[in-house]
Amino acid sequence: QPGSFCVMDLQYGSIEHEIVFERALEVLTTVLSRPAPNRCVVDAGSKAVDLVAGPPDVEGNRPYRSGGDEHGILDLEAGDDLAVGAKLRLYPSHCDPCVNLH
Repeated sequence: QPGSFCVMDLQYGSIEHEIVFERALEVLTTVLSRPAPNRCVVDAGSKAVDLVAGPPDVEGNRPYRSGGDEHGILDLEAGDDLAVGAKLRLYPSHCDPCVNLH
C-alpha cells in the first residue's frame, strides 16, 4: 500500500481525527471537450482514478461520473465557463489502486 493515511485519500479524509490533515495525492486532468453546455469530458477515466470506492472529488466541486477507461464526465452548473484545455485536480477516493495505476 502507498500509505493511505499519509496521502489522505477521501476514505481516510472522512474519518474524524483530532489533527486536520491535507490531501497529498491528486490527479491532474484536462478538459477535452464540451459536448453540451451542462457537461464536459476530461482525460481521466477509470484507468487514472479507480472508481470502486466512489468517484473522485473534483476541483470546483463539479460532479464526476465515469466515461469509461480513458475519460470522465463532469456535470456542470448553468453558467460554468470551464473551457477546453483547462486543467483540474481530481482527489481520488481510494489511493491504493490509483497509485498502482500510475
